[in-house]
Amino acid sequence: MAAFVAPFGQTASLRRQLRLVLPRTGVSPRMGGRPDPAAAAMYPVDARGDLWAPKGDLTRVEAYLPQLRAGAQTLQSLQERWDTLVTNGDDVRRELGTVGLKSPLLNIRKTFEAASRAASAAGADPEVLDALDDGVDEITSGIGAVDFQVYSIGFTELEPTKRGLAEKSKEKLDEVVTRYARVLQLFEGLTK
Repeated sequence: MAAFVAPFGQTASLRRQLRLVLPRTGVSPRMGGRPDPAAAAMYPVDARGDLWAPKGDLTRVEAYLPQLRAGAQTLQSLQERWDTLVTNGDDVRRELGTVGLKSPLLNIRKTFEAASRAASAAGADPEVLDALDDGVDEITSGIGAVDFQVYSIGFTELEPTKRGLAEKSKEKLDEVVTRYARVLQLFEGLTK
């Protein structure tokens, strides 16, 4: 590796800024290849833990139903408690699975896709599979829209703007809950 040469007057501070931590390994060149505590605190984007990992035969839709059902319950609970949670966007986002690691909605698109692959492999009707794909797209984009709107609430000082964002995000959440219930029914129908 070539030696680092910094512009005049910027040697030490620039070198410190350029030292990298490799997040997947948690190994830092500045620590002589030893684990870096800061990197150990990070988690990969697809982290889920064992809490919602599918169990059983992963080639069957039934393996994914516990997480899908828990996701529906989480959305319904969020809908019922909306007025108390919307004041803190991070609480809503934690429920939606866009912040933290405990929500069953964390990486829900991957779970839907895996369940769809299992349904396809089992010979599900192509029209049902198309309906599932459309529903999953609407659900995940709806969750993204709610996430964006409640995140934005924290950055505005104008009450009318906050109320408007809260109302729009509630409307979108209602759509997501309805669509999620329909998609879950389709998946449950494939297990019979």
